[in-house]
Amino acid sequence: MSRRILLVARGLDAVGSGRELLQTAHRLRAEGDDVHLATITRPAGVATRLAECGVLVHPLSQRPEPSTAGIAGIARTAVRLRPQLVMSWGSSAMQATAAALLAAPGRSRPRWLASLARPLIPKAPSHRQLTGRLLQHCDLILASTEATALACEMLGVAPGRLQISPAGIGEPSPPRLSREEVASQLGLPLHTTWTLCVAPLVARSRLERLVWAADQLDVVLRGLTHILVGHGPLGPQIARRARAQEASNRLHLLPSCSLIADLLTHVRLVWQTGEVAYGGALVDALAAGVPSVAVAGDAATSIIADRITGRLVPADPPSELPRHGLPYLEDDALCHQTATASRRRAREAFPLEPALQRQLTAINSLIS
Repeated sequence: MSRRILLVARGLDAVGSGRELLQTAHRLRAEGDDVHLATITRPAGVATRLAECGVLVHPLSQRPEPSTAGIAGIARTAVRLRPQLVMSWGSSAMQATAAALLAAPGRSRPRWLASLARPLIPKAPSHRQLTGRLLQHCDLILASTEATALACEMLGVAPGRLQISPAGIGEPSPPRLSREEVASQLGLPLHTTWTLCVAPLVARSRLERLVWAADQLDVVLRGLTHILVGHGPLGPQIARRARAQEASNRLHLLPSCSLIADLLTHVRLVWQTGEVAYGGALVDALAAGVPSVAVAGDAATSIIADRITGRLVPADPPSELPRHGLPYLEDDALCHQTATASRRRAREAFPLEPALQRQLTAINSLIS
């Protein structure tokens, strides 16, 4: 008899957290499980791809950010589907899932597995207490790094309810689209060098650093196009800042991108400017052989081998980000050397099968 499993997440593209969710959903379906996906924000590429392969997608909101409508939608969906397990992906999905499940009668409440990929320590004491109370109701938490697990312990989660589960990624598929086709579909200038950053447009992503880097790099190297994929409340502010620094013609903001896999094969460099789950596109960049430059943080330091697959830079001064990115944009030999090391690190440090097996073992421990 198949098990019914409800996955809960923001609208995600197939990179970082979205890739992890997509891989897990495919494996669960291969195991014979009845898999559903509930999206608490506007659906994106992952929802489309899962719907195409037979997963029933429940879009609970069309808003770009989580809201009370999403929480109510999770509660209604759980009552209607009666899943044996709910698996939430990310901090916002964790909070929405907790609020929805805690309102359900205890006897009918499904088991809850949370996947978290960045440390959660809210600054405000009241927010810390609330986050701790929500996490303590989770049956099991899969933390992508030791720092994320430690943060959960500091919020009151018992060590027995925590497991470390790093990211996993397989060999990338051959690109379906040429550079010309990608440029045409995404509205990108064809005859420029592309860089990529994937991150939610929220304060912790510190995307003002990317705008500043785009402005500074234009002084020494013309013909760059910086692609930023993500949505969030800071979108208009980032656009205004880019205009103020005369970088808007070089910075392309895409709320979502269904062509991430193809786009990665044509970018020269991947950036990450703040703390983002799974480093945004950093693991995907490794597998694609694309060098990365990132501000040192929990996710970035666990993914990038400094001076081998890219560079880890300090947050200050802000000039460090473009300074360390410039060699990869200018030196073909360095990029070729980095590509080989990156693909090797992806295979050795983030193999797909062990990552999937850790998740299946966690799921099997909660439901038969």
